[in-house]
Amino acid sequence: MRTDYCGNIDTRFLGKSVTLFGWALFGGAALACGSAWLVHRLPAVIGAWVRPARAPVVFTALMLALSMYYGQVGGSAAEAATLDEKVMRSINTQLHALQPVLPSGARLLFRNEPDTYTWENLIGLVRLSYRDDTITVDRAVKMQHALSERELSTYDHVFEYENGRLTELVLPPDPRLKPVVVEIFHSDFSRLSAGSPARRGEFLIVKATGLGPTHPEIAAGRPFPQEPLLAIGSRVAVKVNGRPAEVGTQIGWPRMIDTYRVDFRVPANLPRGMARVELSVRGVVAPAVELAVR
Repeated sequence: MRTDYCGNIDTRFLGKSVTLFGWALFGGAALACGSAWLVHRLPAVIGAWVRPARAPVVFTALMLALSMYYGQVGGSAAEAATLDEKVMRSINTQLHALQPVLPSGARLLFRNEPDTYTWENLIGLVRLSYRDDTITVDRAVKMQHALSERELSTYDHVFEYENGRLTELVLPPDPRLKPVVVEIFHSDFSRLSAGSPARRGEFLIVKATGLGPTHPEIAAGRPFPQEPLLAIGSRVAVKVNGRPAEVGTQIGWPRMIDTYRVDFRVPANLPRGMARVELSVRGVVAPAVELAVR
């Protein structure tokens, strides 16, 4: 398993419990193969007597070994798994009570949570419960430095966890976020027009201003560099006729000041005609623009 510095893991893998389950399956298969190999190496007379009883003998031996082990640890492992389930269920319930719906690509930060392996399951819990593997989940306890106010402002939601209670930190509005759509292009940078409308399923390029700092941030009034391309620090969302659209590239436009590039895909099932496009950054919505769709 690979994790990043914030403990993000693949949604197909829910922490140590899944790891142990996998090892249990592997161990069981290895034990079965080993016993079969051993039985087939026995003398013919003994082997003929042992082979029919192979499965119950292996099962009984395994149960005896496990009972001896759990007798020594007092069932603490099973108890720990039960407690972990209760903690995760509580976090999930409180999270959905605070935010019943999360936008695609939402960025979440959790602070003050204990640094225990139970919390290593957090990214899987969030992505599975919201059915969205584009959600980013960061944990302050896994970071190597205290987050500044500017870094906090790049998150859609910041949650505090104290004494088993999950609350949301209300972030102040960022005065730098004043999104405006300047122009929209085809993917080859040709201009949209009545004679060259957008095509359903096509990626379009938005030129916009007021989308805030990039990561890393550059000084105000300076143009964005051509190398390396700088990603927009806050999540950018696009809606077409009120429905979320797939968003691709989100960068500061090279060699331009306070100007950004955001690519989005026109929904494939969008009706032909005029469509209303709304771009937003961290919940601040730009004035809507219209484009022709064929």
